[in-house]
Amino acid sequence: LDGREEDLAQLRQQLVTQQQVVVMHGMGGLGKTALAQAYVHTHWTDYRHVAWLTQTTEDFTQDLTQAPRLRRKLEIPEELTDPEALAERMLDGLQALPGPNLLVIDDAKADLNAWVHRLPKAPGWHILLTSREALDSFSRLPLDFLSEAQAHALFRRHCTREDLTNAHVTELVQAADRHTLTVEVLAKTAQRRPDYAFATLREALTTDLKANVPVDRQVGERVDRVASYLSSLWTLADLSPEPITLLQRMACLPSDYHDAARLTELLAGSRSEAEDQEDDATPPTTKALDVLDLVLDLVDLGWLLKSDGAYKLHQVVQTVVLDQSPPSREVLAPVISVLTQKLNYDQFKDNPVDFFPWLPFGEALQRVIDHVGLPVDPKLAKFWDKLGRIYVQQGKYVRARNLWEKAVAFAEAEWGPEHARTAMYWNNFAYVLDELGAYTEAKGYYTKAIRYAEQHLGLDHKNTAGAYSNLAAVLQALGEYAEARTYLEKAIASDEKNFGTEHPKTAIRYSNLAVVLQDLGELAEARTYLEKALASDEKNFGTATIYNNMASLLEAMGEYTEALTWAEKAMMGKVKLPEGHPSRETGEQLLVRLRSKLEE
Repeated sequence: LDGREEDLAQLRQQLVTQQQVVVMHGMGGLGKTALAQAYVHTHWTDYRHVAWLTQTTEDFTQDLTQAPRLRRKLEIPEELTDPEALAERMLDGLQALPGPNLLVIDDAKADLNAWVHRLPKAPGWHILLTSREALDSFSRLPLDFLSEAQAHALFRRHCTREDLTNAHVTELVQAADRHTLTVEVLAKTAQRRPDYAFATLREALTTDLKANVPVDRQVGERVDRVASYLSSLWTLADLSPEPITLLQRMACLPSDYHDAARLTELLAGSRSEAEDQEDDATPPTTKALDVLDLVLDLVDLGWLLKSDGAYKLHQVVQTVVLDQSPPSREVLAPVISVLTQKLNYDQFKDNPVDFFPWLPFGEALQRVIDHVGLPVDPKLAKFWDKLGRIYVQQGKYVRARNLWEKAVAFAEAEWGPEHARTAMYWNNFAYVLDELGAYTEAKGYYTKAIRYAEQHLGLDHKNTAGAYSNLAAVLQALGEYAEARTYLEKAIASDEKNFGTEHPKTAIRYSNLAVVLQDLGELAEARTYLEKALASDEKNFGTATIYNNMASLLEAMGEYTEALTWAEKAMMGKVKLPEGHPSRETGEQLLVRLRSKLEE
């Protein structure tokens, strides 16, 4: 029973005490058929007759009349061939049998609702239905996912490998979402293939891992590949377009429970024409969905899970949706639009931490975009740009680089070098290349961005000054100090004109130029610029870096006592940094070096 004893007891109670037809419903692969079989096995002696019928079509009449053993048992003449008359005769024959009796209809479909008053009745009959749908006409018994303990026990029953620790098993059953059949297939695969390491098993659904293991659903049935077999348990063919659209969009969300308000916000597809026309002139082509109504229908049909007013698409069902009906650009466009707005971080006014909760949503959407190979358009490039900015704030530069690389390629091909969006993507791409140490490549993209800024914004524009400063930092890293000096002097000239000499931004440029001048050996001029930086309003920005720069400069000039004073001031601003932080370590090393030189 794999821990389903409570479900079995509840099933018995509903059949005996309520004297009603019970439909045991839930997602495919949860063990509904297995539990029905367990009930028959456990209570076989409690019944005089037991009949088992599997509904394989959407027509109960057809399934009932094509059960030859049941027809022979009821002694119905062969000459009776009319399906409707034959079905009525078979049901009358069942009702006439002396009880108590049990009828199990496995995998019942929605059309059975129409037969509620014609099925055999209590007290002579108990009727048990299994279905993915919560059939409205019958008493319901929902079958839920396994608990963690149940899933753990099921895995261990089929897999006894000692190299898979309890912690490994816990993670594996969580990856399977405690879905009964998934846990079983995963465990049997692990047992059959001891060469599959834990990391390989953990990605079984993603990689469609080779399995070749038997399952008990049908005699002789074997699982060739994990994800492919599980996906075969569902088909979208019976759903109408709107539920499929909702499932396609829901497949773009993290595999977690989401409340109705969030689902409506993300998936309804109500976009304004103004939002669409920001990137192109194509008006919305999809009408807004009634998300809650569709979600409730899909819960009843066994496609979605519900818990405390929130709804979830199981990972296996997500695979089914994406493989059987890959979403188009038109279907995904509203989700891309909404998440682009959710990730719209402005470094000058926003706290990046406020945007971090939306990062898993952006990543989930990106996985779907990659999976279906969605064609690039302006909205998708914009989404990549916003997602890349959040990655940068988390220090995930490689992921940001991969997104901006694609955005740049699209912008250059779509708009060319004279478009503002192209220049912005160049600048962002160069920034992340700089952070990754790819200085030569960063230099090329910063140079392109500067060329655009000078032509379209002017030499004195603040954004042009920012581009000058960024390029100067890359040139400094490449050892091209003279050229770095030229660009910093251009940035300072612009900043002094736009912000004044005591503005924090100007002071930072002074400090940066001082470091370059020090690299060029022009120590006196470097000191002048650092003193300008220190003279500005210290309350408006952090001074630890400038103090540290002044200490390094004075050290180079041989003025160790004064250098030590500035180094100690710099460390006062770094004491709150954690042990091992690069900035703190640099400051500590400078202090040790200066004290050693003074002792000498």
